[in-house]
Amino acid sequence: MKSIKFTLETITPLFLAGADGQTPELRPPSIKGMMRFWWRAED
Repeated sequence: MKSIKFTLETITPLFLAGADGQTPELRPPSIKGMMRFWWRAED
């Protein structure tokens, strides 16, 4: 399996919370949702 590494910088706040409300959790569907928002905002 190929892998890609890259460095990201957030320019807006990230609000992360797991199911318990205490543990930070970043999931792929969340990232996809954020990207969809910004891609639509460009149009």
